[in-house]
Amino acid sequence: MYFKYTLLLSAFMCHHNTFILYDSIQDADQHRWDTVTHASILTSLVVSALFGIAGYATFTENSQGSLHYV
Repeated sequence: MYFKYTLLLSAFMCHHNTFILYDSIQDADQHRWDTVTHASILTSLVVSALFGIAGYATFTENSQGSLHYV
């Protein structure tokens, strides 16, 4: 139950910081903002995938196949 609130609060915190990030880009335009956005999403995807794979590899025998058990 608390996971939902944590996810929601972190999403709002990230949304708030976008204005600060956009203002920090030198000669900010749509193309540079798209580049920063795509790079950050790709970085998040890679880090999340690495942690997921490492966690699954570490705890393979304790992993369950269904998400209903979460």
